[in-house]
Amino acid sequence: MPVVPFHLTWKEGARAQFDTAIVFESAAVSRLTARQLAKTVFKGALAEHAGAFQVMEEEMVGAAEDNLLLRLSVTCGAVSPAEVAEQLVWRRVAHSNKNLLQLIARWVKR
Repeated sequence: MPVVPFHLTWKEGARAQFDTAIVFESAAVSRLTARQLAKTVFKGALAEHAGAFQVMEEEMVGAAEDNLLLRLSVTCGAVSPAEVAEQLVWRRVAHSNKNLLQLIARWVKR
């Protein structure tokens, strides 16, 4: 079994809930820039708490801008919510992201 990095560790059994690829059929989503996508997901996942975590938001924006795979997956239309969450938090290596991964994946799944 491969070792999962600390910052990409999910709560027990949680990743499996969000591991099925979904198809984004919305042209509006496909046209979003990486920055817009990250900000939209962040604000959607954290709702009214998003304003309190501006540094975290910028980390996610940077991760999205640096990640061609995430942009291509969403633009092409099929990606799992778990993959989106992992790609957006990959820079937050000094933090446990267990709760954040689930918040993001749950929002993307909607």
